[in-house]
Amino acid sequence: MAYDDTGSGRPVVLIHGVSMSRRFFERNAAPLAERFRVVNVDLRGHGESPAHEGGHTVAQYARDVKHLLGALGLDDAVVAGWSMGSFVVWDLIRQFGTDGLAGHVVVSQGPSDLKRPDWDLGAFTPAELYELLAAAQAELSRGDALRQAVHRGTSTCWCARRCGSAQMPAPASSSTSLSRTTAT
Repeated sequence: MAYDDTGSGRPVVLIHGVSMSRRFFERNAAPLAERFRVVNVDLRGHGESPAHEGGHTVAQYARDVKHLLGALGLDDAVVAGWSMGSFVVWDLIRQFGTDGLAGHVVVSQGPSDLKRPDWDLGAFTPAELYELLAAAQAELSRGDALRQAVHRGTSTCWCARRCGSAQMPAPASSSTSLSRTTAT
């Protein structure tokens, strides 16, 4: 897992959203590092962290963050997640509890990405999500250019024609390795 480690004081771990990288927090890291030790991570398969076959779930990202906390000795840390990073923080707490954490911060993430009877601010209803997933699977089953790209080692998101997403890296191993890129 690639990360930057700057500043000193109480550790603050910054966790980006889906399809992003630690660059999302670039403007926040330096001011925070004036008062805190800031660890800004690239989750696996994002930014400079390699992809891992079979290991791209929120639960796995949470285990990676737990590994990072332990490897760097980040006791009494505050973990801050933006968007999907918030789900990573919530899953970290679900799996491991709050021991060793001073707190958590949720940035721009509601309680659900889906519209529900008690939450109408989601992106779409579960039925609309299932329809989108069925359309994606139909495209994949037709053996279109996406499948061919995957066999070459890179692929474009199935929704690239709709959302302009970038290339995804080819899978690597399933272990978590750390790669510090910025000195304290």
